[in-house]
Formats: sequence, C-alpha cells, structure tokens
Amino acid sequence: MPTATRAGMPWHVQLVEYPPPLTGGRADIVQTGSRLGMCTLDDMRKLGLPVGPVLYCATHLLLHIPVELGTAHRWHVPQTLCRPGSTSCVVTGPETGGGRCHRIWMTPHDSTHGRTSASDLRHRLLVMRSALATGRAA
Repeated sequence: MPTATRAGMPWHVQLVEYPPPLTGGRADIVQTGSRLGMCTLDDMRKLGLPVGPVLYCATHLLLHIPVELGTAHRWHVPQTLCRPGSTSCVVTGPETGGGRCHRIWMTPHDSTHGRTSASDLRHRLLVMRSALATGRAA
C-alpha cells in the first residue's frame, strides 16, 4: 500500500474502489467537497478526534466519509449530503467534471478508527465552513 507520510501528508493511499477492512462494513456516507472535507478532517486529527478512512473522487473533487449507521436521517449540514451506504457521486451541472469517477481510499496513518464520528464531523464541518468563508482557515 502506498503511503503519503514521507511527503508530510499523513494519509495511506489505496488505489481501490473497495473500502479498507477497517471501516467495518455498512455505514452512512457523508459527501462533501474536497477542500472543506480535508480541512475539516485535518482539523479533527489535530484535535485528537477520531477520523477513519475516506474515499476521494478526483473527478468530482468530493470526499465520501463513512460515519455511523442512522446518521443520514438527521444530517443537516450545508454543502454536504449524507446517505445510507452510498458512495456514488451526487453532482449536477457541467462544472462538476462529468465522466467516470477516479477514486482512491485514504486512511490516516496513525488511526485505528473504522469510521469518523458523525457528531464530531458535523460540528467541525460547521466550524470549518465558517472559517473558510471568513478567510480564517488555511
């Protein structure tokens, strides 16, 4: 399995469509843009919050983040979707890249978490969304 740790990027990369065994089977999936998603996940890791594997779609610049089952029906975070078990890209308009998805699984190199905590993710997405909107985030 390739790793991005030598380049200073703390993620293992897997060039496969199937989730790593760490994810533990069925999950609800939060879909968000890659910039908001990666900034949020990096922030969560700095705070010591649980971050599990994520699926990145390079075609649509989207992250698919597995969270606990039952999250989808109560998920209300702007600029994100949460669906039961679906990692298909939901995109609209010509600016979304179109075409076949080119996706990779990324796992934090120091994580043993099968999934990202939905409640922590929700809170940190809202904080990061505000920080990005006001220019206070990298």
